[in-house]
Amino acid sequence: MQLKGAYCSANTRAHMDISENTLLQTLQNDLIDLRDTVRKQQEGLKLLRDDVTALKCKRNEKYYQTFLEGELGGGHKNTKYGVTDITTDVYHVEIKHWCNFKACLGQLQAYNHKDNKKLVAAFFGDTTTSKKLDIIQLFYDSFIDVWELCDFDFGVKIIKHKVESDNDSFKEWLHEHVIYNQDSIVALKDICFSYCQKELYKKDKAKLRMQIEIWISRTFPMVQSKCMESRFNGVKYYGWKGLKLKS
Repeated sequence: MQLKGAYCSANTRAHMDISENTLLQTLQNDLIDLRDTVRKQQEGLKLLRDDVTALKCKRNEKYYQTFLEGELGGGHKNTKYGVTDITTDVYHVEIKHWCNFKACLGQLQAYNHKDNKKLVAAFFGDTTTSKKLDIIQLFYDSFIDVWELCDFDFGVKIIKHKVESDNDSFKEWLHEHVIYNQDSIVALKDICFSYCQKELYKKDKAKLRMQIEIWISRTFPMVQSKCMESRFNGVKYYGWKGLKLKS
């Protein structure tokens, strides 16, 4: 009886060992299958990322120009300083990647010389949030609106950025207090003092001068917008001929 019991016990242990080995082999096979599935999914994701990258590369200035022409109407316009991306009765629009913002700024300012259209910089592509905010502020300080062209599954969305700025109040003040008069002059220092009610440091006057020049170019295209040192009726001044402050 003892021998029979020992035999049964050994047989049971052997059976358990076989079961454990079978289970272990099954788990190993499942793990191999899982790894293979993950590898295939990773390969699929890589192909998808490659497709997205290729799509982004295809979406260049020409792609967005075609889109905006459909939204705004208008098209290229030959100017003395080059060919605009899109010009309508209202807008000059320049389309650039965020990294080309410097070229965009110069082109818009040149195209609007002796013109009075609303300037728009339409940017596309990727950049950092901080750089984007800096660019938006730079263009806003130059009275240029910034639109962001964002891709999504069914097309392109236009985000029109707005910036809280003191420039708005200064522009309103200029509209209310500076008028055209071909027989008058207005000095930079007089505008600065009238607006701020105090004498300004040179660097502060320079900031206002830049904003005034842009405002003049858009509001009074018949007036030389660049602040210049000259004489008028024997009086030396640094400012603009053809404008005056309201009394």
